[in-house]
Amino acid sequence: MGVFKVRDINLQIEDILLDNTNQETGEISEEALQKVQDLELERNILIHDIALAKVNYEQESTLVDAEIKRLQALKKERLNKSEFLKKLLRSMLPEGEKIKFDNIEVTWRKSKAVEHVENLNLYELSKSNPDLVRIKYKLDKTACKKSKALPQQIEIVEKLNMVVK
Repeated sequence: MGVFKVRDINLQIEDILLDNTNQETGEISEEALQKVQDLELERNILIHDIALAKVNYEQESTLVDAEIKRLQALKKERLNKSEFLKKLLRSMLPEGEKIKFDNIEVTWRKSKAVEHVENLNLYELSKSNPDLVRIKYKLDKTACKKSKALPQQIEIVEKLNMVVK
């Protein structure tokens, strides 16, 4: 991959500068300087190609996201039509009546569903029946960032994020 080649080029540049620098005057020979310039050009081309590939993949992912949204909308439309047709069949058939054709059949099966009143107080229910109520705890990272005092287990770390345009 290009990353290792860039590291190799950096090491080659370092070696050329160390081996071809006059210890007394600090001057570098013309041919060594030309080698360093050639290697830097090769390094910059590699870095350019890697950055360009990164941007291209990002753009492709944007296109994929758009296609996913289109397909999700299509899926939602198809599921809504399917549900509408199921309700239509349900209204046309008496409950429990089975119908069979060569390529499809309509049958019924029993199931159980949990229903509750609209204004059910889950907090009160959790006191009397804790096994019936599920509570999910999740760290609010936005609130942590805004907080003035955080517990020792939480710290805000500043990061440096690269931007490739």
